[in-house]
Amino acid sequence: MERKGLRIRWDGGIFVNLEDTKIFIDPIGFPREKPDIVIVSHAHRDHYSLKALRSMNAPILMSEPTQKIIYHDRKPESVLIVRDEFNIGDISLKFIDSGHIIGSKGVLIERGMKIFYTGDFTTEKRTILNPLKPVECDILITEATYGAEFYNFPEREELDDRLLELVGKALRGSELVYIGARTLGTAQEIFALLSREGLSDLISLEPRICRNTVIHSEYEEIGKVSENKENIGIILSSIGRVVSRIRRGENAIVCTGLSVRWRMPNTVPLSSHEDMEGLLDFVERTG
Repeated sequence: MERKGLRIRWDGGIFVNLEDTKIFIDPIGFPREKPDIVIVSHAHRDHYSLKALRSMNAPILMSEPTQKIIYHDRKPESVLIVRDEFNIGDISLKFIDSGHIIGSKGVLIERGMKIFYTGDFTTEKRTILNPLKPVECDILITEATYGAEFYNFPEREELDDRLLELVGKALRGSELVYIGARTLGTAQEIFALLSREGLSDLISLEPRICRNTVIHSEYEEIGKVSENKENIGIILSSIGRVVSRIRRGENAIVCTGLSVRWRMPNTVPLSSHEDMEGLLDFVERTG
């Protein structure tokens, strides 16, 4: 879109030309113009490319949890840790919790007019994180991962109860149950929910989930992360590994919003995104 002094386009990420300042958000490719500043909203790999980040000759803004997940124990000099606000000239950048994963941020760009980029988000109260609240703005750039009418999720409490019911039933019938979820975000929500129910000692985490959960727990109490590697109790794993177990008739559960379209047993549409109704409601309440 274009208007006087402003141009917003897709160019390997969201590229915002605000008069003489170029802001590049969530780079997964290489823009035609050199940005003045780069922003990474969160640490899911569909929102950044390490190759693209390494090519940027500009400051890269991200939250501390995002930096830890992307770069592990190192921090490149170009990476600047932001918390709430950052100014570039007379442009104000405000970073707002988006409720998606640990460290995820929406970005409010303000110089006269207000432009809000949501990144991935949820407005629903979950076991973890603070939900995104409506932001007053002139231009809204929103995600639409589940932006289709057939994506209609039940209330969170109903989803939590459904998952706990399936876990309880599975544990009664076997010593072992697999739960598949996105390794960053939903997996930590499930871990926190099960920990709240007193099941943390029964949970084993695959290595990537374990690392993400340890980082998450540095910023929010979600339960005791066990080093137990034995195949007993509940094994929290990636979606792909567990879907195949369900197909083989094994004791397994998968949690993802995509499952509303699957004809598969033992699935729960638990997601860290809004469904179609939630997206439309957020747009209406943001003005």
